[in-house]
Amino acid sequence: MIEYIKMAIVAIITGLTAPLPVSSLAHYNFFSNVAGLSAENDRLSLYYNSFMLVFSLVILFSFRKTVSRGFRLAFNPKSLKDSEKVSDKKYFVKNVFLSLVPTLLLFIPVSEGKLLADYTDSFLNVNGLILSGLACITTALVLVIAIWYTSKSKNPLRRAVDKRIVLRMSFYQLPCYIIPGFSHVASGAVNLFISDIGSKSLLGQLYIYLAPSMFVVSTVKIVRLLVSGILFDPLVLLAGVLLFAVASTLMVKMSLKISIRRLFAFFSIYSVLFGVFITLISFFIK
Repeated sequence: MIEYIKMAIVAIITGLTAPLPVSSLAHYNFFSNVAGLSAENDRLSLYYNSFMLVFSLVILFSFRKTVSRGFRLAFNPKSLKDSEKVSDKKYFVKNVFLSLVPTLLLFIPVSEGKLLADYTDSFLNVNGLILSGLACITTALVLVIAIWYTSKSKNPLRRAVDKRIVLRMSFYQLPCYIIPGFSHVASGAVNLFISDIGSKSLLGQLYIYLAPSMFVVSTVKIVRLLVSGILFDPLVLLAGVLLFAVASTLMVKMSLKISIRRLFAFFSIYSVLFGVFITLISFFIK
């Protein structure tokens, strides 16, 4: 029962932070260590990647109409009625697959039996909290600069995400898969902010283009861990996945109703405070 309670706490916290411009992995690393969820890095990696796989599915479900319309228009161009739809939807499918290209770098072998994507497992412990804290602070500062840039920019807002923006966004995501503390949402938002994407469409497009690479990386890591013969309680994992799905779905819906600028400004401050907190507290956790 204690293990279920620990998993419930960690799953809910990770689910609430996953859609926000803060690092869900840093929160997961901190609270799983505080709760004593698991002493094994591989098991913590399995749990977290299961959450991220579910999060990619939550995104696809939450934006199923947008995704479905994008694919329909891609394979049936005659259904397009005006230039606005062409600019927004014509290259949607190509952009989705293009977003996966930089992800291939994560599957580069760095040592015997280890991929670059596996590097993050070495930071899923108390010692990794210092690096996580510094990464949280760095992410927040970059996000603040991006928000300041948009307030000063006089460029017209783009209505569509083109292939250059998608590729840049995907490259920005790579450190987020390796070091806890770099936020997927914050890194992607920085790219869209400096690309002058309209705020009304920014968060939705950000979520949609994060999902494919998140799905692929999480699936590969889960399969590799299962093949390695890792031991875990499937019922504990199932309980965590279900709680994570509910929490992340609710947070996605809530975040879409909040002013983008206020949302990112608030959580940039929060990320700095959380980064400082976990950096200092790591010296007292054994």
